[in-house]
Amino acid sequence: MAQGIQRLIRAWNRFYANFDLEELSRCLNRNMTILTEFNNRNISTLADSDSDTIRNLFNQFLDALKRTLDNQRSPVSVAKALSLLAPHLFPLWNFNIAFAYQCFYFDADIAADSYIRFCHKMKLLSERVQHCVPNPDDRSLLKRIDEYNYSKYTMYWI
Repeated sequence: MAQGIQRLIRAWNRFYANFDLEELSRCLNRNMTILTEFNNRNISTLADSDSDTIRNLFNQFLDALKRTLDNQRSPVSVAKALSLLAPHLFPLWNFNIAFAYQCFYFDADIAADSYIRFCHKMKLLSERVQHCVPNPDDRSLLKRIDEYNYSKYTMYWI
């Protein structure tokens, strides 16, 4: 799993893929129970009571994924990893997307709370647009929202 996350992050931004793979493996092992539970859920089940668990998980991944060269921590790397591990619950984001939804994280130390706010906004958005997606395909509603956010706020295609 750690190698899969490393490959995903390397494909996104190779400079952030230089983290301690053993530390990530330890983080995954420590959190396997909660990750498995979260993998079985979708964004519609997100509750306020999940906030402390998500904050703790996010911060552990923030440390596990820090670059070995300069200890730089990337909230985007964390979101990519969490989305890979629980794709129906954890949305993808980057700075542009976070900014568009007013979930700023100018510092990695406050990024967990911003990400939690973003998750709740994606839950609300999914509730509001689910009736607009009548034909299911191989993508979850959260994946479709991720694709919209990327197209609109990262690439400016729409």
